[in-house]
Order: sequence, then structure tokens, then C-alpha cells
Amino acid sequence: MLVDTHCHFDIIAEKFGLSIELDDIIQFSHEIMRACAKHQVTTCITVGTDAQSSELAVAIAQSCPSVFCSVGLHPSDCTSTWQHEVKKISHLLEKHNPSASRTGPIVAVGEIGLDFYHPGFNRQAQLEACTTQIELALKHNLPVIIHTRSATDETLALLNKYRHETGFRGVVHCFSDTPEIAREVINLGFYIGISGAITYPKNETLRQVVRAVGLDHILLETDAPFLPPQIIRGKPNHPQYIATIAEFLVGILSEQASPESAPEQALKPVTFELVAEKTTRNAHTLFGLQKVF
Repeated sequence: MLVDTHCHFDIIAEKFGLSIELDDIIQFSHEIMRACAKHQVTTCITVGTDAQSSELAVAIAQSCPSVFCSVGLHPSDCTSTWQHEVKKISHLLEKHNPSASRTGPIVAVGEIGLDFYHPGFNRQAQLEACTTQIELALKHNLPVIIHTRSATDETLALLNKYRHETGFRGVVHCFSDTPEIAREVINLGFYIGISGAITYPKNETLRQVVRAVGLDHILLETDAPFLPPQIIRGKPNHPQYIATIAEFLVGILSEQASPESAPEQALKPVTFELVAEKTTRNAHTLFGLQKVF
């Protein structure tokens, strides 16, 4: 049993040339999950990136028992109207997860964060939007899904402001930094999101991260339809490839332990079953993954 903790069902539908009408996306979502079941992927979290995609994510999660969702405004979508977008996202949270003790289709606020990679970004708008959404997550007792690109120091500084807040937790999605930064993230009580990028031949740094932090701090994610693993590089990604990522981790963690390796590597052989068990447990610990609505 495996969990894809980060994918985008609506964008997958677009990449495969399908209609973005709600009924069509819901039908396609069931097809995605049937394909996933053949690869031992039993649960997915479809992630919102703005108000519209967040609304779609909620509708998909309400219609598919094994699909959950997150809602949020991606930093690259932070424009002058970001407050209007976040207000809509806040309304979704109030409607579907109105109290900190109730579990609904929404299991996280995200993806949110900071992205200073593309020219023309609005640093202040991103910081304000991310701060506002972190506080929404705290209000609703939900974890956050953090996107960070070319903004490591600023992201860590922002997260550190909340490290002592009760219930503050989350994952750094598609982690792409060093083992040292990974340890800082883990010390905040966060998980590391590992995607198909770990299979890329030149991505030895990410493989070093996995060896250093071990399975206790890792979540698996495809970011589908983005970041396809090496075996389908250049094609749209699919949540079923969580199994491919899990298999790749077995190989990485079964290699001869280095001085930086996590202690668990010396305790028991790393098998596919162990990777599935630990990463699935991590997903349930962070996100809950129970529906009562």
C-alpha cells in the first residue's frame, strides 16, 4: 500500500487532453485510481494551486473515497489579487473543515510557499500570502504543503517563526536541497517530500538526502503530471509511478551505509514492503487521511 501525497488531478486531465468539466474530471479521477490500484497505490492527495483548482480538488475528493485534497495558493500564482484568492480558499476551509476536531476531504493547506526563480516575482505578495495561509492552517489544525524554489533561506526563516506554534507541521514538497537543509527542515517537525526527480542520473545530492535522513522523515509524491521518473522522462507523470519511486528508494537505501546514513539502514534490510509501510505511515501521521463528512 502506497500513498501519493502530492499530485494534481485537474492538470493531469489537461495533459492527457481531457475536458476540465467537473463531471469529466471526476470520472477521470476514478480511472486514475483504478490504474493506481494495479501498482499498489491506494491513496492520493490532489493539490490545489489557486482558488479554482482548490475547488476542483475538493469536488474530486468528495467523489473519490481514496482521494483527499489540499487547498492553497501557489506562490507563482500570487498576483495583486492574492487576497481575493486566499479569501475563497478560506471559505472552502470553513465549509468543509469548519472545526479543528473534524476531518473532511481537505487534509492540508497547500501548495503554498515562496518561489523566487522566475523573473518578475512579487516577493512581498508571496511572503504575505504564505504567512496568511500558514495561519489558516493553524486555525484549522491542518498541516502545510510548502513549495520553495530559489528561496531556501527565506522559506526557513518564515517557517522558523511558527516552529513553537501548537499544531504547526507539514512537508517541504519536492525537496531539492542539501542534507544539511533537510536536517533543518526535519528539526522543524516537517517531512521531506521525495519525487521522481530522485531517479534522474545527475541528482546525486537528493540521493544523499535520502540516505542521510532515512525513511522516518520521508513522504512519497509524484507531483503528477510534472517530474516524471527517469523511465518515462519527457512524458506526463501519473500517480501510479509512486511505486517506481519506492522501488528506487529500496536500491538507494540498500547500498552500503555511509557515515551519513540513517541508523535504520544498519538495523534491517530495506525492502519494498518496508518503504511502503514507513512512507504510508508517515502520510497517515501527517495528513490523517480519514473522511468524516
